[in-house]
Amino acid sequence: MKRDSNAELLRIICIIFILLHHFCVHALFPEVGKEKLADTEWDSQLMTFLHGFLYIGVNCFVMISGYYGIKTTMSRFVRLYLTYFFYSALALLYTIGYTYFFVSPDFEFDAKELGNAFVSFVFPFRLGGIWFMTCYIALFLIAPLLHMLIECINKKEYIWLLIILTFVNVYFGYFTISGVVNYTGYNIVHFVWLYFIGNFLKEYMTEDFRLRNRWKFFAGYFVGACLWGTLAWLKGKGIDVPTWRTFCYHNPLLVINTVCFFLFIMSFRFQSRFVNFLASSTLGVFLLNEKVVGYQILQPFSHVFSPMVNVAVWLGLAIAFYVVAVLLDKFLHLIINPLLRCYNKRLDPKWQKLVKKVEKRIEKG
Repeated sequence: MKRDSNAELLRIICIIFILLHHFCVHALFPEVGKEKLADTEWDSQLMTFLHGFLYIGVNCFVMISGYYGIKTTMSRFVRLYLTYFFYSALALLYTIGYTYFFVSPDFEFDAKELGNAFVSFVFPFRLGGIWFMTCYIALFLIAPLLHMLIECINKKEYIWLLIILTFVNVYFGYFTISGVVNYTGYNIVHFVWLYFIGNFLKEYMTEDFRLRNRWKFFAGYFVGACLWGTLAWLKGKGIDVPTWRTFCYHNPLLVINTVCFFLFIMSFRFQSRFVNFLASSTLGVFLLNEKVVGYQILQPFSHVFSPMVNVAVWLGLAIAFYVVAVLLDKFLHLIINPLLRCYNKRLDPKWQKLVKKVEKRIEKG
């Protein structure tokens, strides 16, 4: 299913939301998300409240995958692998350069560090890496099985499937807090749930329905985000909000906010080459943010200026980073794309033959 530019615009918005969140909690306002707001300036308290609007980014990304469906092919896996591989290499170069220029020019890598770097290149989706990529590649691999289930059920059965998954993720995961099923939402269980939600919205929420209820969806997102932000602010001030684990991706209010914002953006339909051009670098922007650039380079900007200027610096740094990351990603794909074409021409046909042989043996067995 071909993506319209509204979905690509949603990807851009979400990655900017993620950048704003990461820059905030990892460098500029580290007290956000913790119960340390009582004696802070109003900018930190504002940042906590604004996370009600920002924290939907990851959930939206997975819903987009469910809406359009993941096409699991070896060629797509190779593209993911090569992209992650090159950003892993950049991460190593960045670590060496930062250590040499800002820590000590006399440092030396020991054998264990070199071994870990090699493993990072060869097995980029290993456990202990970026949690989102680990979950996404798992979702990528099981997507064909999910679609086999989707194709076998009708609307009524699909609704019951979502009710059961919601009960499992919210009751046994969010409210029970046992850690057995889904403690935080940072896992494949949560991704599968969101994938099914995204696919259901495509199948049964028609374009006319989204258009007629566009501003209702926006109102739901706005009100829900304000409520989420207020509860997060209260929690940060040390006020006990029962069972309110704010920064969990399966927080039921957060999931509702995500669905409302998703349907609001998807109610617009348009085509833009420029938007599509920017959105094609979303993975690169994310990986540069997660693997390459350490947040220590942003910490000198933390609470240096007046609260109003601090907020402007936060926004400016995120936008500047996004622009630089897109340019770098376009440059890296001048290297990646020829390698991918080489694979598609020479190795992918051999892979397809191997798959067919295995399938024939399974059928005979």
